[in-house]
Amino acid sequence: MLTDLRFALRSLRKAPAFTSVAVFTLALGVGATTAIFSVVNGVLLKPLPYADPDGLVMVWEHNFPRGRDRNVVSPANFFTWTEQAQVLEDLAALVEGSATLTGGGEPERSRRGDLRHLRAPGRAHQRRGRRL
Repeated sequence: MLTDLRFALRSLRKAPAFTSVAVFTLALGVGATTAIFSVVNGVLLKPLPYADPDGLVMVWEHNFPRGRDRNVVSPANFFTWTEQAQVLEDLAALVEGSATLTGGGEPERSRRGDLRHLRAPGRAHQRRGRRL
């Protein structure tokens, strides 16, 4: 086996172009496999960091005059839902937006999304028996 390894190394030294292409191809394959596995692991395999991820739901408003099935919820409606919800343990709001970043180069448009745990003004919020 040691003689085979020596022969392989000698052959690779004699053909540096082939060696470079082979090493580059292997590196590209390993990198692509690692990247794909990282995405699959994070999205499909790893459980969500919540106690009961199957209980998470997303709720929307319907805006029939504008023809939107998934309209953003107004803050007033969100607070009403928070106060009157009997089947939901808790509510949080996702606030999406965009900003223009300027600096040394060309201005760049950036999208962002923040998950905010909003509280109704003047209302003590209860969650799982604890006051927050």
